[in-house]
Amino acid sequence: ARADARRSAELLAEEKARHEDKLEEVRVVHHKQVETAKRQLVQERESLQVRHAELKETHQKKVEDAHREVEEQRKTHSGAIDDHRRRLLERERRNGVLEGKLGALGSEAEVLRSRLKELEEQVHQAEVLAEQRQYDNRQLERELGDAR
Repeated sequence: ARADARRSAELLAEEKARHEDKLEEVRVVHHKQVETAKRQLVQERESLQVRHAELKETHQKKVEDAHREVEEQRKTHSGAIDDHRRRLLERERRNGVLEGKLGALGSEAEVLRSRLKELEEQVHQAEVLAEQRQYDNRQLERELGDAR
């Protein structure tokens, strides 16, 4: 039994040694892959920084060109803008007058709607009263007929 236990211990020790060797190989491979990935990342980062700087410069030039062009157009069209502004102000003034009239008409319409509602209510009350009186008259006629 001791021989079996010793043999098992030796087999376990050999297997452990193989696993440790394999682990070391995996670590070495992993370390190389990590280092390769780091170098690649550094290269890509540098490449992206260069590309970013180029794009930034190109963008800045385009912005400056666009600013210059807009300024020239502003100077060229300032008279037309002033004329347009005057027309808009006149249109706004007319719109204000029309809005005032619209407000007055809206108020008048509201008064008329209110009056119509009152009249409809009066008509309804008159109809209800007329029906009540007809009912009362029929009732009185029946009572009169019963009394005869």
